[in-house]
Amino acid sequence: MPKNRMPRVEELIKREVSLILTKDLCIPEIGFITITYVSVSKDLKHAHIHVSVFGDEKKQEKTLKLLTSQAHNIFQILKTRIRMKYIPHLTFYLDHSAEYSDHINRRLIDINKEDKENPEDLGNEKV
Repeated sequence: MPKNRMPRVEELIKREVSLILTKDLCIPEIGFITITYVSVSKDLKHAHIHVSVFGDEKKQEKTLKLLTSQAHNIFQILKTRIRMKYIPHLTFYLDHSAEYSDHINRRLIDINKEDKENPEDLGNEKV
């Protein structure tokens, strides 16, 4: 298998599942979601789809349950759009990387504020 095939397959699945969620499936309960990345197994039989959901934890869990319940329908639509020997089984996961990034940014801002409030503490360490 060519070494650049896997990223192409992952990007294709990411794009098509995004289109299916926005255009084909009309589920108003699903909040604002973004597919952050897709990883496909080497045998192309399983795809892990990581999604970021805008909203609180309750909204995220509800959206994940809805996506999981619709995985077979998404798979069926995907079969009609992608020409491959195997269409991977879809599993959805919540991606918390955006929340973690936001947490780190807030911490850095707090540290920066502390440094500005206590400038005498900076540069006084003895080496």
